[in-house]
Amino acid sequence: MNKIITICLSLIILSSCQQKNKYEDKVELCKILGEIHINDQKYRGSEEMTDPFFRVLDSLQQVNNLPNSKYSKLTTAEQLEWGKKAREISDKLPQISKKQEDSLMKLQIELDNKNTELLIDIIKRKGWVYKNNIGCEEYFSAWLVFRHSQSQYWDEIRILIDNAKEKGTIGKKDYNMVDNHIKGRPMMNIRE
Repeated sequence: MNKIITICLSLIILSSCQQKNKYEDKVELCKILGEIHINDQKYRGSEEMTDPFFRVLDSLQQVNNLPNSKYSKLTTAEQLEWGKKAREISDKLPQISKKQEDSLMKLQIELDNKNTELLIDIIKRKGWVYKNNIGCEEYFSAWLVFRHSQSQYWDEIRILIDNAKEKGTIGKKDYNMVDNHIKGRPMMNIRE
């Protein structure tokens, strides 16, 4: 019986050590950060959750041989006419119900909570992370993940961003975006 307990404890300790060291491998850390970004946009970035206006406008431009380079040179009135056509079409497309939207948002919040907890753990161990300072090819934005965090994490995130600011490891924009979210997203000057 003692051997079984000793083996179980050894496996738990070994697993715990491996978990603590998983951020030391740059490739593994980049993979984790890339997955965080994918999960951050999984439902909120889905076609069902976004206004189809821009997809319709892009399609209208393509069908009418009107690339962005030409579209941008149109007068404001002409661009508004194209926008009006796109809005008329996009408003006729099927929309998801409020119940479906709420269900997708509930799933997204579950992912956001996992992302927030994982990112808090990473930053506690590695400091504020940017894809470039780690050397990742995967897109990742810590401030964006924290912009989607729920209020139960805000005190902990406040400590992280204030520490990173004090150390000079967080950029001003990143700090301001997270700080603004934690304050309830009051109107902010984006040039700050």
